[in-house]
Amino acid sequence: MVISIDAPVSSRRRVFSGRRASRWIPGVGGVIALLSTGATAVWAATPSVPEQAVTAAGPAAAGPPAAAASTSAPGGASAEQNAKETEEKTEEKAEEAEGVHEIVVVGTRFTAFKNSTVSPVVTVDASELAHQGTARAEDLLNSLPQLNAGLTDSANGAGVAPITGTATADLRGIGSFNTLVLMNGRRLQPGDSINPSPDLNAIPTALVKRVEVLTGGASSSIYGSDAISGVVNFVIDSYYTGGKVDVDYGLNRASNNNAFVQGIDRASGVDPRTGSNYDGRNVNLTGMYGTDLFGGDGHIVAYAGYRHTPAIYGSSRDFSACTLTETATSYRCQLDGTTPAGQFVPNGDAANPLTLDAATGNSFRPFNLAQDGYNPAQFQTLARADRRYNAGVFGHYAIRPNVDAYVEATFSDDRTSVQYEPSGTTATGAGLNTFGINCNSPLLSPAEAAALCTQYGLGATDVAQVQIGRRNIEGGFRDDEFRHRTYRVLFGLKGDLNEVWNYDVNAQFGNTDSHERLSNDISNTRLANALNVVNLNGTPTCQSVVDGSDPGCVPYNIFSAGGVTQSALNYIRANGGQDGYARQYDVGGQLVGNLGKYGIQSPYSKDGIGLSVGGEFRSQSISNQPDAAYLTG
Repeated sequence: MVISIDAPVSSRRRVFSGRRASRWIPGVGGVIALLSTGATAVWAATPSVPEQAVTAAGPAAAGPPAAAASTSAPGGASAEQNAKETEEKTEEKAEEAEGVHEIVVVGTRFTAFKNSTVSPVVTVDASELAHQGTARAEDLLNSLPQLNAGLTDSANGAGVAPITGTATADLRGIGSFNTLVLMNGRRLQPGDSINPSPDLNAIPTALVKRVEVLTGGASSSIYGSDAISGVVNFVIDSYYTGGKVDVDYGLNRASNNNAFVQGIDRASGVDPRTGSNYDGRNVNLTGMYGTDLFGGDGHIVAYAGYRHTPAIYGSSRDFSACTLTETATSYRCQLDGTTPAGQFVPNGDAANPLTLDAATGNSFRPFNLAQDGYNPAQFQTLARADRRYNAGVFGHYAIRPNVDAYVEATFSDDRTSVQYEPSGTTATGAGLNTFGINCNSPLLSPAEAAALCTQYGLGATDVAQVQIGRRNIEGGFRDDEFRHRTYRVLFGLKGDLNEVWNYDVNAQFGNTDSHERLSNDISNTRLANALNVVNLNGTPTCQSVVDGSDPGCVPYNIFSAGGVTQSALNYIRANGGQDGYARQYDVGGQLVGNLGKYGIQSPYSKDGIGLSVGGEFRSQSISNQPDAAYLTG
């Protein structure tokens, strides 16, 4: 059971109701009108003028304009009651003349005027959205201070987990899984089989009429744990009439004139980008059409869209030419110990790391991180490449004067990819992995065998335990590609039973198929085999070929300059993937009544008690199946 107390202000100034609810597990809720204050800003649609700001507790839900309901006093009313009724009718007529219509606040089941709420609601209307000129739903949200930049096309790299290729909303910065996302007041299905937060790529941005953000403690008590940080509601213009084609084209300009950062880059041996750079040219094309049907008893809005955004890499910006780390007095570039020439730490002797000497090509010299370290940042993705197709339809039909059927159907197919620096024997930023290198390996020169084995008292039949950080630059960059196909269908009926009670019942099904493909990585198992090499009749041969455990093994010679062959690259290369789905079934209904029509109200208020009774059944199933290569690495 959920009960919420709201407070109207008895005034000719328009103040709107604010309650919080979208998921209603069977229970009862009510709004008791008491004298209070605390209105916030909301945008209300009018039939003859553009959307305008009014004082309210929250934003309006999507739906057709409906004239403010008139009131009538019961028979035998006193003079005081008649005077009160006259005043209310006067206010209602003034509101109708000004074009103010019924408003349902985000997170509420009530359609009421002159009420306020203690829960803050922030609304961004269509004019502000047009002013921002954004083609992605996540960009609409990230301009608001209440939202932390969640997973977006710019969220990439080892510090972001999980990378799923989706775009999410993250209120208060405590995780997108704690932010509930609605469309027209109804929840969206999970957007990925790894991160079940709704994917904002499924939102038809061109049809967004308003974005409503509800924060405050009320959201979690009503919606549950997936709304701990708040609720974001995208209100779609389901009553758009006419035809329109939107074409958005944009690009990025980088000045690359930060002398301070460039000086740090150069001091670390990194050559930064300088001068103006134009990239990231993106296009978003959307067509939409809306029209009345059946003599005005029905209405339908259909849309279809295409969006393409190219990738932007770290090397294109001076500030991302390397990852900066703080020193005692300034900053420096953070370089990685897994390098193209390799870092070798024999038998745990961390004080004396070695690297391949380019002067000889088959011997070691001391390793120096500042001189020999690898800069992965320049090859990493700043903004993902993305391609999306979407389409959908919103419609309604008045079956009877008190029965309105409505439907929502949306589809989205989104592909995005992330580029990473070349893989290596050890992951970027991690401690070096240890491999067994037999001291009589034909890949080692006499000088290298002495450095890894002899000086530590190991003989030809012994195996040295060597920590190795060797970057597989011959194999090229890694790529992580994500694809999400999302569809959602919702049917519902709503209407008025009488002047007191109205109802709304609906059922929806949503499904997201997710796929990930990671290519050009290294198999740790095959890498270990390729480094365990013996001499077989004068030919370097993998031990796994000799004992038959892996006849396809090819030696991976990282101990000589130019020693890595294409066949060795083909052997150690690994491509992994995972496939999954996220499905949601949701059935809900509500019955809302204005008990003031029966004369039930608080003596301290001019409005009656509102009662809402509703229930919801929701079922979610999520499955994810990684393949063996993805699991084992």
